[in-house]
Amino acid sequence: MEFKTYVRMMYEQTVLYERFARKYDLHRNSLQILLWILNYPKETGYYMTQ
Repeated sequence: MEFKTYVRMMYEQTVLYERFARKYDLHRNSLQILLWILNYPKETGYYMTQ
């Protein structure tokens, strides 16, 4: 997978999570968001997939 594609997907997921966070009032918990972003690639298998 191309790096650009990976970045675009991460951006899309971050936007989705932002909407989710606003909906459930979690946006103040930036650490949780960071952990979610870091864990997302592992869960989907996109991390380090070329």
